[in-house]
Amino acid sequence: EIGARGGIVPGGSSDVGGVNATLFPPEENTQEELDAASWRRRRSSPATVAFFVLGYKNSMRPVWTTQDDMVLVFAPPATCVNCTRGQKPIKKASGAYLHSSHGWWCAQRTYLAAMRQILKQHPLADWYLLADIDTVIFRDSLGAMMKQLDDEVLAPTEHLYMGHGYDLSRSKLTKMIMSGGGVLIRGLTLRRLEILGHLDWCARAQLDGVWCYHHLDWVIA
Repeated sequence: EIGARGGIVPGGSSDVGGVNATLFPPEENTQEELDAASWRRRRSSPATVAFFVLGYKNSMRPVWTTQDDMVLVFAPPATCVNCTRGQKPIKKASGAYLHSSHGWWCAQRTYLAAMRQILKQHPLADWYLLADIDTVIFRDSLGAMMKQLDDEVLAPTEHLYMGHGYDLSRSKLTKMIMSGGGVLIRGLTLRRLEILGHLDWCARAQLDGVWCYHHLDWVIA
């Protein structure tokens, strides 16, 4: 597992609960006090988590969710803009996916723009979990892990992005988390990215910009 966590050693690295984590310093933002208050509340009540699930047109809610859960199932469009600015695929990193269908590439190119909707619908969730429709989530284990992260690992203003990792740095990309197994992002982290305009920039770059041939996992990373 590979994670990215903020606020301990700028540019350094450490082992956090068995997770090889790259650490980044926290930055100030308008959500800091709100997130700190949310963190204090979670010390005495369960953390809230919103689920963004990549599915199909007729996909049902995953069986591991309840009617009370915050869930958004995203069905990608069958057609989308083809890369129009001379962008080239990254052959080595894409591997067999290089020859995937147009619909598969549409899922990649529209993912981040759709993911922003879960933040708009549920802006104050403590955590966001990104998964595929065939991902299995063990809710008791997830709840226990979030509680341990909140109570024992993370300070109120630290950031976290974690899951099962893969290193693409040899392809001039980055370490990333494979979304099929689930990506857990701390709420303050996703809100920071939205407030600073990074999610908007990345979504545009993914749709028909410099990242048009990037897989969705790469863009999230």
